[in-house]
Amino acid sequence: MDFTGKVALITGGGGGIGRAAAIGFAERGAKVVVVDRDATLGQGTADILHQQGSDARFIPADVSKSADVQNYVKATLEAYGRIDCFFNNAGIEGMTAPVMDYDEEMFDRVIAINVRGVFLGMKHVLPVMLRQGSGAVVNTASIAGLVGGPPACPPISPPNTR
Repeated sequence: MDFTGKVALITGGGGGIGRAAAIGFAERGAKVVVVDRDATLGQGTADILHQQGSDARFIPADVSKSADVQNYVKATLEAYGRIDCFFNNAGIEGMTAPVMDYDEEMFDRVIAINVRGVFLGMKHVLPVMLRQGSGAVVNTASIAGLVGGPPACPPISPPNTR
């Protein structure tokens, strides 16, 4: 697929799937905006794209904060005037633990990034795409949301009926 002249905005672009997507869009001609809360990783992705001759920039942001999301949308529009592809990818795993042992602050952080961050991205990018009359959004998620894991606690035995 050819993305020449298109602008791809990628959250969580500092590593993993986000970095791979950034490289893929750039290899197909897109101008790429990398968003990540980790400045070293985010700038690292932008640097890789620059080394490959692509037009790219990095914008640091915490996707769970509305002001940061508004800023990365505004900065993208100031730089390129449009958003054609929004790869809404930022996410964290949190910790693995039984529910009764799960840290509440970690739970709040996971929900803030994995749910609120996706919502805020769409809330602020979709109006841009509607105004320009085009655009595509891809929201990524972990396979962990589709498969079960071990029980959160040992099975409970039925009461003794004797």
